[in-house]
Amino acid sequence: MSKGIDNLDNYGLIFKEVLDLTDDGFVITSPDGTILEINNSYCDFLGINREYAIGRNIRDFIKNTNFSKEG
Repeated sequence: MSKGIDNLDNYGLIFKEVLDLTDDGFVITSPDGTILEINNSYCDFLGINREYAIGRNIRDFIKNTNFSKEG
C-alpha cells in the first residue's frame, strides 16, 4: 500500500473518531442521499446501527427530509 493511501486511511479513522466524540448527530451523504458516514449519536437517535445505515439512502430513515431528490 502506498504512503498516500495509508495517510488517507488514517485521516478517515481520525475523522470517524472526532465525529463520535460529540453528542451531536452527524451524517455525511453523497449528492443523491446515500449515507457515506454517520456517527454513533445519530445512529442512536434513529435507532439503527452504523453498518445498517451506510450505503442506504437518508430518505429511508428520515421521510420528511428537505434533502434534494435531484442530488
